[in-house]
Amino acid sequence: MLAAEQTSPAPLLGRLNERLSGQLPQREFVAILLAIYDGDRGSITIANAGLPDPLVIPSMKAIAVAGPRYPIGIRKKLNYESVTINLALGDRMIFFTDGLPEAIVNGEPLGYEQLATEVRRSGGDIDALFAALDRLGAGHEDDWTAMVFERRG
Repeated sequence: MLAAEQTSPAPLLGRLNERLSGQLPQREFVAILLAIYDGDRGSITIANAGLPDPLVIPSMKAIAVAGPRYPIGIRKKLNYESVTINLALGDRMIFFTDGLPEAIVNGEPLGYEQLATEVRRSGGDIDALFAALDRLGAGHEDDWTAMVFERRG
């Protein structure tokens, strides 16, 4: 219902936060990233509430959103912001949860830099990425969730 009322990601996150803040049990929150793609323009608008910055493939540029990034449920009133970028034909974006960069390899978190290296090597193929992380011995203490979006002609 909220998405039908508000089709821009930042205000929609704000409304969702207001609604869920009063319903979530204390100390519980929801990390979420909303992205809306405009196929006519080849642009994607992103608002982020607590997830890692998505990466554009092949440039490996991290797309950071300014403003508060608190997960939903942390504070009742938040004014989330959004960022819009243009994707070239063939560009991809990988969206992922914090379980990937925080996966433990040899007693240390994998980290964003190593994750970006593995994403680049895999070409953004999720199966190949997860297989590479398994070969590194990355632990599964947290979820490994990822999604790739590609702009096609």
